[in-house]
Amino acid sequence: MPAATIARANDAGLLREGIYGTAWFLHRFADDAPAGWEMRGPKYKGFAKGG
Repeated sequence: MPAATIARANDAGLLREGIYGTAWFLHRFADDAPAGWEMRGPKYKGFAKGG
């Protein structure tokens, strides 16, 4: 992923550093309400519903 894309996502509050080397990506509904967090890492991927 390009560094500029990561920087924009981070500046917008859509990206977090999680535990065990995971990255957390916020998903939003069309009305901008949080839909949940996608979590990706070397040994884990998943989705947590809600904000």
